[in-house]
Amino acid sequence: MCIGGAAVARDRSSHAVADTQGDAASSSRHPARPTEFPDGQAWTIEGGLAWGVGFSDAVVFVPQGFVHDRAGVPPVLWSLASYTRAAVVHDWLYWAQPCSRLQSDNLLVIAMKENRVPWIQRRLIYRAVRLQGHAIWRRNAEERRLGMPRFNPYGYVPDDMNWPELRARMFREGVRDVRHVVPDDFCRHGDRQEVPGPPDDHDGGAVPPTAGERSSGP
Repeated sequence: MCIGGAAVARDRSSHAVADTQGDAASSSRHPARPTEFPDGQAWTIEGGLAWGVGFSDAVVFVPQGFVHDRAGVPPVLWSLASYTRAAVVHDWLYWAQPCSRLQSDNLLVIAMKENRVPWIQRRLIYRAVRLQGHAIWRRNAEERRLGMPRFNPYGYVPDDMNWPELRARMFREGVRDVRHVVPDDFCRHGDRQEVPGPPDDHDGGAVPPTAGERSSGP
């Protein structure tokens, strides 16, 4: 049994992570509605997420039902909640691994810039994922190899179960994720940390820097 997939659309007016509920008219600038598991350690992403990188045409889709457990970010930084939508995308990139780990971490920086995360928080988060993310990346790769699911097909939390319990039950029942394709031009934006600007903007300055920010770096 395979699960996953979503009807998603990009809100190009925000040039940031957007939640979706089936068509372009329902796309908004707010985070996708999560269904929290009882222990507060994981969330099912309802409706899916779409993220277009800056003003480029590259869009990645976090499919409906993906379970976000903050695994892509070290626990010491979980309290920095202002980058939540960027963290969901990064969490999915660390799970699906369509890009390299460095590209995934750089894309996290771009998403945080688009969501106006302060420079100091971006710097702390980026350094943490570069230093500690390798173990998470390897664990996810091994779990995918074993066929462990990462999507909740129910759209809600059944029987008040926590995610590890539900995941183990789905694995025993043969539930597996489907493979999700990422556009060829998406990952290359993670070769840098600049937000892609409009066609006539060659310095990546589409999102003006906030106070204390520098022109390059996290």
